[in-house]
Amino acid sequence: MEDRRGMPLAVPGAHGLDSPLPVESLYDVLTHAASLEDVADLALARVVNEFGVARAELWLVVPGTQTRCLVGAAGTIEDGLPRGAVVPNSDDLIGQAISSGRPMERASAGTRSQPIRALPLRSGADVVGAIVLAPPAGQAISAARGEAIAAAMGRLAAVARAHDERVRDRLFRYERLSLVGQLAASAAHEVNNILLSVSLRARRIAERTPNEVPEDVREAARVIEEETAKIGRILHGLLQPARAKREPRAAVSLSDVLHRTLDLVSPLFSKSRRIRTESHCEPDLPLVIAEASELEQVFTNLMLNAAQAMPSGGGIRIFTRLEGSWVVAGVADTGPGIPKETLDHVFEPFFTTRAAQGGTGLGLTVVKEIVKSHGGEIEVESTEGVGTEFRIRLPRAPQPEARQDPADRGR
Repeated sequence: MEDRRGMPLAVPGAHGLDSPLPVESLYDVLTHAASLEDVADLALARVVNEFGVARAELWLVVPGTQTRCLVGAAGTIEDGLPRGAVVPNSDDLIGQAISSGRPMERASAGTRSQPIRALPLRSGADVVGAIVLAPPAGQAISAARGEAIAAAMGRLAAVARAHDERVRDRLFRYERLSLVGQLAASAAHEVNNILLSVSLRARRIAERTPNEVPEDVREAARVIEEETAKIGRILHGLLQPARAKREPRAAVSLSDVLHRTLDLVSPLFSKSRRIRTESHCEPDLPLVIAEASELEQVFTNLMLNAAQAMPSGGGIRIFTRLEGSWVVAGVADTGPGIPKETLDHVFEPFFTTRAAQGGTGLGLTVVKEIVKSHGGEIEVESTEGVGTEFRIRLPRAPQPEARQDPADRGR
């Protein structure tokens, strides 16, 4: 006998049609399979070779449609459909088994009449497909044996399909992120040229004498030069996402970084928004090991998000505190809050509720990645009608070892 791909099949083994059914041998295919198709191939081969079945087909319902897909087949198949074929769930043997949730049986066509049995596959209370079984000529598949095989295949199919969907979804996300990376690299080169021009002009203004340019203008020009340099470093990170070398990190104060970021961002809060700010940062907290410019990028994103959530005005509160071995920094607002069904998705790539306003859905994804790269954690808590609070935890910097007085070493 050969299967539809021309592969030789073993004759029915010791587990004949009347012998005990070793269902556990079906489950171990999950340890050897990477996709739904792999599970189907391996499991159907077991059904044919070990359980004395002449032919087996696995059909799964296509979610959200009135169709089914042939995921796999093994055994003696004449004029069979190719794997991957999608057909309507008509009133045929398989369609009846799926729609009714009950086993169906009929005699096969041809000179050697074989009772073909279609058994529904279940995942919990849902029918997810059907398995079609045909015994060798002159034999029959007992109802108990068929149902045992169907139950095992149903659980296998449900687990494998869920795994397969997660893998496909992950690959799809990676492809989108890769495309965004390519677009960002192209745009970064153009933006970098503009930044260089702005930085050079700001430096010329900053280098003017007090008689030529007022001191407040020169100070503003120095801030512009520093901030364009930070943007340049961010763009450099976009162009080299897999860089092996990172800019050196140092011990920094989270309270200082928060205050510095607020000073830079607050001018962007237009007077019409009537944004008030409060600071509740504890003094003399332990330092953290971090790249200050990356943390500024994190807090800038959180503060701007908070302001954009309050177009009619509101309050933004920044805070720091110590929790055990963690230094905590946070940004809270008095905006409308985030709905519960949305809250679980705020860190997902490309998820945004502001697409019409130009939101990309990447800001909080980048924030989370930066925090994770520092060995930290980020969490969000929100109550509709009250506001939203983002909290970041970073490990405190290790304490320097106390130096022992040589005179005390021998004591």
